[in-house]
Amino acid sequence: MKICIASVMSAVAVFGLVMDVAACTAVLVGKDASTTGRVILGHNEDDDPSLVVRHGYVPPREWPADTTLVDHPDCAKVPRGPRSLGFFWTEVRDAKCGAGSAVSFVNEKGVAIVSDNAGPTKENSPDADVLTDGGIWFALRLAVAERAKSAREAVEIIGSLVEKWGYRPSGRTYTVADAEEGWMVQVVRGRRWAAMRCPDDAIAVMPNHYTIHAIPESPTKDCLFSRDVVAYAVGKGWWPKEREFDFALAYQDPKWVKIPHNTRRQQYVTSFLLGKEWTDEAYPFSVKAARRVSPADVKAALSAHPESGGWLRHASDFDETPSACRRQTIESLVIAFGEMPSDCVAQISGNRPCEKGYRTFKPLVHPLPRELDDGNAPGRLDRFFLPEPALR
Repeated sequence: MKICIASVMSAVAVFGLVMDVAACTAVLVGKDASTTGRVILGHNEDDDPSLVVRHGYVPPREWPADTTLVDHPDCAKVPRGPRSLGFFWTEVRDAKCGAGSAVSFVNEKGVAIVSDNAGPTKENSPDADVLTDGGIWFALRLAVAERAKSAREAVEIIGSLVEKWGYRPSGRTYTVADAEEGWMVQVVRGRRWAAMRCPDDAIAVMPNHYTIHAIPESPTKDCLFSRDVVAYAVGKGWWPKEREFDFALAYQDPKWVKIPHNTRRQQYVTSFLLGKEWTDEAYPFSVKAARRVSPADVKAALSAHPESGGWLRHASDFDETPSACRRQTIESLVIAFGEMPSDCVAQISGNRPCEKGYRTFKPLVHPLPRELDDGNAPGRLDRFFLPEPALR
């Protein structure tokens, strides 16, 4: 398929643990736009190629009353709850520490979560109104894995924890999905967030900038947000009270708005999934599908490279290519949800998917192949932020 696609700041992970490469890509396909009749989720994780990527299943576990969620030592100690759901996870780390922004999960209820750097935001205040006890980071996605029984509940979990503890990093988008619904939750450092459901007849592509624009006056079944998301931006002087509110423009750092690094990728991947050229200077949250999209189409979109235009095939610099498959892609994941959670089919490619291809398996059916679960996943999760010298 031929699609012609006509120094910004680098991003660093929280606490300087690893380079947080701002080139990850997420895709949602609504159930009516899907050949499967259910939601499809796709994601390319871009990060430092020296990181180790491992997988495994963590079974349901019971917890004492004083147990807290795993998170970086500088973050808040968030209560865990008496019982956690089981889940399959992708672990990403080096010898020193886990890469807390690169991990994905699929839990036993058929709820999946991935995330993408959404670039810098206007919020940089360290005061108590922004964070409580250091705020929450990795524990946010872990709470979804351990608690969420649906994608909608995952959104509610993220929102409530962000409002209570404050989100420690800068901007990030959490994409959560189950068989019926796919959502993108766009979180700002501090206590503000907005979430939108991908319409059933649409596709949504997340290239590393905020894509939620207008929001209703009050939350709806398809759009949820923190209660003061508008008032806070207006009070900070980030948005004029008389203008129709735009979440992305109000909270995104102006240096990160409509940069080619993001807009080219959103245009290219969206065009690929539509099967025709797509351009829209607004870079909307979602686009109505022009055809039914299959899991194979999502894999192809995450693997594809332009056939013309002279683009570098595997680029790492910001403006070198519109492809989602890049030099620093360490894993590509496509999830086709089924009628039951156990019917969920995952396809994983290590490193660049155009070179490696995908392996197909059911992450919630056990036993998993040895190379996808060595039996040590629970212990690795508990030690995620501790050194693992054996990886040197």
